[in-house]
Amino acid sequence: MRSYLKDDSLNGINFALGVRMDKPSFSIQFDHDNIHYDGIITPSEKMREDGTPRSFHVVLNSVLFGNIHYNNSKWAVDKQRPDVLIEIVGKQIEQCYYHKGNVT
Repeated sequence: MRSYLKDDSLNGINFALGVRMDKPSFSIQFDHDNIHYDGIITPSEKMREDGTPRSFHVVLNSVLFGNIHYNNSKWAVDKQRPDVLIEIVGKQIEQCYYHKGNVT
């Protein structure tokens, strides 16, 4: 089974997500292209003026995905990763951390 953390070729998205918000770090789960991902997202301690974290440290399937942040109306990560996975992780942060996708 391929890991898309190392492969840029992507075919279709089919994911189901679950998130737990009982601690500063929270977990996510999703399936993409027949691969199941378990992840941990940890907000940075550095905050923006609006009180939200500047970035989030993301680990997927025990592999560092990178530090993801919202910039110029889109999610970006400090490592080379497939755009579709960046968007999936970013949407989970929006839905769970910001509760309604209110990222500015």
